[in-house]
Amino acid sequence: SYDVSQGNQELKWTYTKDAYFTEGADCAWIDYIILPPHTVATSINNQTVDLNEFKTSVYPNPATDIVNVLIQAPESEMFKAEIFTITGIKVKTVFENRNIEKGNNIISFNISDLPNTYYIIVLTSDSKQITHKVSVNK
Repeated sequence: SYDVSQGNQELKWTYTKDAYFTEGADCAWIDYIILPPHTVATSINNQTVDLNEFKTSVYPNPATDIVNVLIQAPESEMFKAEIFTITGIKVKTVFENRNIEKGNNIISFNISDLPNTYYIIVLTSDSKQITHKVSVNK
């Protein structure tokens, strides 16, 4: 057992095959690795937005009960947001015909009713479709 201090660490493990087994039956395992809990940044600070570009992001990811979608829009546009399973089955419609204003928009919605797994959030307008993969992990 080795304690590792907080921060970024690089761990190197080497293995030298001995001559006891010559046909590959010699093995090694690295097991029982416990990583400490981590935090996910959930704020946006001092960002410069190029209003000629359309950008989106989803946070936190993984999520437990609320998902936030940041939309940086160069112009106002109507959107629909839906959530799908990885296999393409629609789980829910989050909103339809919602006006996304020019500039920064943060839309939050509840996912506490969804079981733990990966989902695809799909944002659709008349001119574009944006997808984000999100993990629900409670």
